[in-house]
Amino acid sequence: MPEPESNILGAKWAARLGVALLLGLAGLVVFQIHEKSQRETLEQITEPTALGDTAFFHSPEKFDSSAVFAQFHGQPLYPTGTERLSLFDGKMLREGMDDGSVFHIYRSTERGGDCLFLKLARNQYLEVSRERMPE
Repeated sequence: MPEPESNILGAKWAARLGVALLLGLAGLVVFQIHEKSQRETLEQITEPTALGDTAFFHSPEKFDSSAVFAQFHGQPLYPTGTERLSLFDGKMLREGMDDGSVFHIYRSTERGGDCLFLKLARNQYLEVSRERMPE
């Protein structure tokens, strides 16, 4: 006995639907692989403040005002004093890296001006200047 025509049409539509679903799933897999390979360019998180920075500057025990602590954009940075300043990491904005790419140079939002700082420890900074302080 021959099969009714409706069963044949139903099987064809089911096969077409199955192929369409498989192609859609394959397209999703290809899209997911592509997106995962682009994740670094799509998701970059940068912290503009000193929060979480562990690249501390280790200052020498004794130094004078002529000591050059770092180079920043080709200019030497001199200490403005010997005292450690207690400044909140969240209020220190990152200016950039020293020329040796070892640690960050910061600017304070609280103190203003052209003061630059090197991070010594958590919430501890040393003020530096592009100009040598008189002795």
